[in-house]
Amino acid sequence: MGGGPFEVSRIVGYAIVTLQFAATIYLGWRGSLWPDPPVGRICIIVGTAVGVWAVAAMRASRFRVTPHPAPGSMLVSRGPYRFIRHPMYLGVLLLTFGWQVELPLVQGLAVWGGLLTIIFIKLHYEERLLRKHLPGWEDYAGRRKRLIPFLY
Repeated sequence: MGGGPFEVSRIVGYAIVTLQFAATIYLGWRGSLWPDPPVGRICIIVGTAVGVWAVAAMRASRFRVTPHPAPGSMLVSRGPYRFIRHPMYLGVLLLTFGWQVELPLVQGLAVWGGLLTIIFIKLHYEERLLRKHLPGWEDYAGRRKRLIPFLY
């Protein structure tokens, strides 16, 4: 094992994804997959729709779970990527927020807040990688919000 920057970068990427999946699985397992409050159901429906739309739009660019761009990746600016840079992360956050609405307040918000923190770390890390690997990223990123249309 050489321990060079490439390997360290991969380890960081896998660690972030592992934490993201752990929090997501916890919220799905401990929360309610179809909660009674309508706000939870709406978040689940919208989050799932946004996530599926984003994955469908990303396919041509070699979708990956880790933040590292696949060799030969290309910039995707169709589908939900016309509006925000990270629609898959928005989908995950909405879906998991819907799941946590029936958990005890402190427990649900603590785990969901942890997931939100992980997603923010991941998207900033991913954007550094995309800036280096995708021609046109700077222009694309300058015209779109990161996660919430018109706000952030």
